Amino acid sequence: MLFAKSNALPSHVPNTKDISIYNPIPAASPPPPPTYISPRSLTPRDYGYQAFLILGAGWNLYYSSWTSSSLPIQPAAWALTRLYTNMVSNAGSIWRLSPPLHTVPLQVGNVNLLMECAEEPIPWDLVLLFGHRLLAITQGGWTGLYRVMLSHAESGMSVNVVLRVVERVVDGAVVERV
Repeated sequence: MLFAKSNALPSHVPNTKDISIYNPIPAASPPPPPTYISPRSLTPRDYGYQAFLILGAGWNLYYSSWTSSSLPIQPAAWALTRLYTNMVSNAGSIWRLSPPLHTVPLQVGNVNLLMECAEEPIPWDLVLLFGHRLLAITQGGWTGLYRVMLSHAESGMSVNVVLRVVERVVDGAVVERV
């Protein structure tokens, strides 16, 4: 007989009884038990924000949305440069004569910026820092609208900032394009 039936497997084929040692997928461990997360321990990522840049002095900027509205580059760059220059100039001088506010609104032409913090007044140093950073970004060519959160990890303070284009005012209400 030329061919004989054999129960022996070639050396490169594992024995099916020992196949578990060749399985590259480890057994799943059970998930950890749920834990209570206090609102103070939530991070910007828990609220849907993504990291964007470090402002300095312990402050970070997180974005939640870059709006789909686009601005014409030259007029937007002019308006944003003027807005951030006014912000830097005022936060570094005249605004310091007043106590910090919970809301800092700024507007140049149809471009409106609003900084808000319900928990604590917004430090003028943060307004100054934010203005410097966004002025540099604008001078680098970025002219988009945004909704961001500024967060200070050490103090837990967070400030919401929205840059929008105001189209018109109707009965005292701002109608915006975002």
